[in-house]
Amino acid sequence: MEAINESSPAPIVYLNQWISAAYSGAGSVTSQYTNLVFTPEAESRVQQIAGWFVGLVHGGRKDLAEKAAEDIHRRFAYLNEYGGNVESSFGDGSPVVGVPRYKVRLGDDRTFGGFTLGWYRAVRGGSEQDGDRRTFLRNRWDSLVDHPRWGQDAAGEREMVNYYYGFDFHGGLAYHGPGGGETFSVSLGDIYFWGIHT
Repeated sequence: MEAINESSPAPIVYLNQWISAAYSGAGSVTSQYTNLVFTPEAESRVQQIAGWFVGLVHGGRKDLAEKAAEDIHRRFAYLNEYGGNVESSFGDGSPVVGVPRYKVRLGDDRTFGGFTLGWYRAVRGGSEQDGDRRTFLRNRWDSLVDHPRWGQDAAGEREMVNYYYGFDFHGGLAYHGPGGGETFSVSLGDIYFWGIHT
């Protein structure tokens, strides 16, 4: 194992946020991923995973808990950044920045450590794709998830564009690690603890 010296960065401990979630609530984990929308059921699944991690630590398997926490963080981080940002412009041609191309909704798939996934693509308000908003992504309080941006042209006029998120495709984040049982999924490549399936 490599020694840590003053020039080496401290190791990232992904487990800490999960331990905190076990004692204080799912927000210790879910709040870090701004482009993921967790349903109340998905937050319960986060709590279940957090409790399992605490049980592993108490049972002398902190090493396993740390590896699993790092793996699920990597999966959440991948989903959080999925598709990059929208390339768009205001009326004056200046770019609209910081609008995620996708938001991903997580639900509970009723398997150990598993989540349903729904990818929702950004739709510019007022565009041809901005149709029946009843099918658009909603947050846990049943409000439409939107992403407004303001711009200003050379004349000083403010312009607002708003993006909503329409359903694009679905999948799952399945747990494949120890004790996971049968997930009835096909995995290609290396799978550690969790795998993303579409």
